[in-house]
Amino acid sequence: MKKLNLPKCQIIVDPMKCITSASLTNINIIRSLGGFNEKLFIDCVDTDINCRIMGHDYKILQDNEAYLLQTMGKAKKIGILNALYSLTNLDFFRKVMNVPVYGDLRLYYMSRNSRYIRKTYHNPSKKVSFTYMLTQFLYFTVFFPINRSRVKMWRAVIKGFNDYKNIK
Repeated sequence: MKKLNLPKCQIIVDPMKCITSASLTNINIIRSLGGFNEKLFIDCVDTDINCRIMGHDYKILQDNEAYLLQTMGKAKKIGILNALYSLTNLDFFRKVMNVPVYGDLRLYYMSRNSRYIRKTYHNPSKKVSFTYMLTQFLYFTVFFPINRSRVKMWRAVIKGFNDYKNIK
């Protein structure tokens, strides 16, 4: 974290860059905005509340002297991407050399909830855009363990994409 040379504190402008895990949350503000949308269940709960917070002109502050290491599912290291990172030291390869391995239900929620966020909020974040999510699912298709059914994976993604309307 120290190598990033971040300011001690900064205002978050992208609702995807702030998770609620280990956050200090002003409960009165959250309640005044209707609370967390529990129908989102696992993915984009933070993004939804962050969009509402920012949409009501509240600020989200990030303390860069405190941080949380969070694991997003079991990760699978991709040897060629790890080698490319070692050769080039490009941050892109560092970010993609470990692919999280999600179950089909988690992929369903990722697809459903990201579409809900796209349809509910104007320009919420590039990380929930259709192109970004499609790229992510294609990345999973290529790099998930060989014993995973790509057909089941894509059925879950497509079902989630279609079910977003069921979130109110």
